[in-house]
Amino acid sequence: MAVRTLAPARQTRKRTDPRPKGAIVLGGDYRGLGIVRNLGRRGIPIWVVKDRHTVAAHSRYVDRVIDWSSGTDEDRATRLQALGRQVIPGYWALFPTTDQMTAVVARNHERLSEYFAVTTDRPDVIEIGQDKRKTHDLAAANGVCFPETWLPQNLREVEALVLDYPVIIKPAVKDRSNPLTHDKAWRVGSHNELLRQYQVACRLLPAEQIMVQDMIPGDGRFQLSYAGVMDSGTPVAEVVAKRLRQYPSDFGLHSTFVVSIDDPEVEAAGRRIAATLAYTGLIEIEFKRDPRDLSLNLLDINTRVWGWHTIGLRAGVDFVHVNRQLLQGEKIVPMRVPEGESWMRFLTDCLTSMGEVRRGTMPVGRYLRSLLRRHDAAILGMDDPWPAILDAPMMAYLQWKRALL
Repeated sequence: MAVRTLAPARQTRKRTDPRPKGAIVLGGDYRGLGIVRNLGRRGIPIWVVKDRHTVAAHSRYVDRVIDWSSGTDEDRATRLQALGRQVIPGYWALFPTTDQMTAVVARNHERLSEYFAVTTDRPDVIEIGQDKRKTHDLAAANGVCFPETWLPQNLREVEALVLDYPVIIKPAVKDRSNPLTHDKAWRVGSHNELLRQYQVACRLLPAEQIMVQDMIPGDGRFQLSYAGVMDSGTPVAEVVAKRLRQYPSDFGLHSTFVVSIDDPEVEAAGRRIAATLAYTGLIEIEFKRDPRDLSLNLLDINTRVWGWHTIGLRAGVDFVHVNRQLLQGEKIVPMRVPEGESWMRFLTDCLTSMGEVRRGTMPVGRYLRSLLRRHDAAILGMDDPWPAILDAPMMAYLQWKRALL
């Protein structure tokens, strides 16, 4: 793909116009692709800083691609500062798409704000979203349930736990990349397996960052989200949604088929949490309804763009564009995505659905009917075909590389 490179601008540290002129997307996966297309179709110049994911880098709307697949977090922060000081033509918006890059931007919020419109909220707020222990404290303070959780400090304390299995092992902090943070959680079916997996986890993370948690039963249909753009805790664009399917089907690293719904309990809980944080910017708050007692449990707070953020496009709700308008100081009429809008990532949804069909948990007819719905596609774009053409081989390559580790 030919890449159109913008000419370097004269070095400057002063901004005569504080409104962002372009956007830098930090991450090359399908979340980043959604940002690229939403802003690129409006004629906004886009640069992509790619990591191991590259699908966004192949969009026709990308003006320049930068490869930062190697280097430390401090290296990335220094490179970003250098971009703003020496290369970027004017004042641009920063859109991190991963937890790791969100943490990098948050920790360096002050120095990066000198050169960029930083879409990431205050560092203390981001930390609450990225540290599950603080997330749980926030839930308790707002009268919201969360899964029963244990925080053992060593193997001896794990040995003493008396649990009803299955449970999960998961990281308390998700600002670094390793097999446990990538997998999101490990399912554990017995006490002996818990001891083995805990010792593996201790080789990846400090013991105080490893959580043992009750595994709430149910697939993605019990997983619900409140998401949108906030202005000091007040929603200016919002949606409530349900994951009808996810990949993998148990923990759902990625949503594959999402539908907007009307759920007042989810909306109220999400709004309450955002208001307590006085949050500004893009946010997704994930819940799971426990089928055992129907309680609504807080799972995650994603303080960045989320995977299915383009679900509202056909209804006229473009969350990324709204966030950019907020950065520019424009007055925004509050909006929401109506019930019944849908989003699909076809390739991973096909893998998930075929597995459910083989196990007999989903009739073929239900899957085919879902394909006939009008939905926003995560990868396919008739005006931008290359990402969809390259998605399958790139995914196969990443799976192959992961299998070699």
